[in-house]
Amino acid sequence: MKIATSVAGVCFSIIVLCSLVHAQNSSVGMLAGTWSGKATGGAAKSYSVTVSLNGTGTGFVEYPSMKCGGTLKFVRKSGDSYSYHETITHGQARCGAAGQIDMSPDGSNVAWARTSAGNRTTATLTNTDNPDPNGCASCEMNYDQSAQQCERSASPDDRQKCLDHAEDDLHMCEGNCRS
Repeated sequence: MKIATSVAGVCFSIIVLCSLVHAQNSSVGMLAGTWSGKATGGAAKSYSVTVSLNGTGTGFVEYPSMKCGGTLKFVRKSGDSYSYHETITHGQARCGAAGQIDMSPDGSNVAWARTSAGNRTTATLTNTDNPDPNGCASCEMNYDQSAQQCERSASPDDRQKCLDHAEDDLHMCEGNCRS
């Protein structure tokens, strides 16, 4: 009887400990919001990047100028830096291999870094959750939403036409907001 009680106590303790660890990992204070900017460095020329995180450890990344993007999944927090695993879901040929995204908040900006296939690019991304109505940040946000809708197209040709149209809209929007 004592052994059964001890085993039950140990099992209960393990369950409680696992629950506490899970709760602690879930409440790490995940990043939430949308940021955009230009990435530089590595082998690629500079390119635009937009990151949208929902505060639960998942989100999206779009590279509008390269017509590619994908999903993000929280991996770990180290100090003030959050690391995410990036999975490229569309435009793999243009975007290259999936990578690791590291983000460190600094006020309304985040220091952003992408490491993929040995190449590292960096950017300072600006929060676009409350963009200036006359600014260009809303252009990329609209593109991101359009690109995500395009990915739902069954046909690769329709998907590409949709993405091309979304990019044309992005360029028109950016031209208008800068004038």
